Order: sequence, then structure tokens, then C-alpha cells
Amino acid sequence: KETIENEAVEDQAENAEKIDTVKISEFILGVGDTIEVSVYRQSDIQRTVRIDHSGIIMLPLIGDVQAAGKSIFKVRDEIKDRLSKYLVDPQVFVNVTTIQSQKIIVLGEVNNPGIFTLDSDIRVIEAISRAGGMTINAKLGNVLLIRKKQGKPGAVSLNLKKAFKEGDISQNWML
Repeated sequence: KETIENEAVEDQAENAEKIDTVKISEFILGVGDTIEVSVYRQSDIQRTVRIDHSGIIMLPLIGDVQAAGKSIFKVRDEIKDRLSKYLVDPQVFVNVTTIQSQKIIVLGEVNNPGIFTLDSDIRVIEAISRAGGMTINAKLGNVLLIRKKQGKPGAVSLNLKKAFKEGDISQNWML
């Protein structure tokens, strides 16, 4: 009985370690996204606003707020801090209503190439699936992924043949 209890304690500790290593990604707002901002018991401040090309939204009392490039939590906290000058302990809610900023382009030997809006994190294979899958002429061993790193485009060649034939998902990168 003592051995079983010890194993249960070890399993719980191992599961706790796994939970600690899980990373939650925050949605980063961008130009073109639409957010709804509301303040509890302040209906005159409630707005649905689109983030303009400069990355800014405009709200009553506080004026311009930089939203692009920030998480909804950081935008909420900034609005709350700035409203605190005018309201006692404002309860601010920020909700994303339309996502337009995060797009991917899938080109090449896919059935339906085009531009796709990301509403969540996806991987390369899911992006190809959204584009109707690969054509018969596609070269799975040489899929080119181009992405920005520190503002500059960079290219990586991925071998998805391993993913499909051997189950090796190390090449199935997150977009």
C-alpha cells in the first residue's frame, strides 16, 4: 500500500511539473483588428473601435492609446491606469471582435492558394490544409517557410515528407 501511495505522489509531482512548463500565448493586437472596450457602469465610454494604421485607438477622456503590438491584457491595464485619473477603480473590459491583423499567405503547389486570416495559432500542415491540401506535384521534402524575424524576412526549408511518412512532427512549425 505504501508503494502505491509513493507512486501516486510521484505521479502528482510529475504532472505538476508538466503544468508549470505549459506556455500560454497571448493574442497580440495588430492594425485592422477591432476591439470592444467597455467600463463597468460607464456606458458613455463603451466603444467598438478599429485599430488604425498607426496602431492607435481613440477613447473618450483619455484620447489615443497605442494598441497594436500589445496583448489585450496590456491594453486593458493601460486604459484602466489612464481612466483612474477620472474614475475611482474603473473596471475595464477589452474584447477582440474582429481579427484582421494576423494573416498568412499560402502559395505554390496547393489546391487553393491565397491569404488566410489567423484566429488562433496554427502549424504549417494546418495552413496547407486550409489551402485545400497539396497538389500531386508538391515536393513535400522542400516546403519553404518565409517569416519575419526582428523585422527582416528569413526563409527556412522544411521537410514535411518526414512528418507524413515517419510521423516526425519536428518540421511542422508553428506559424
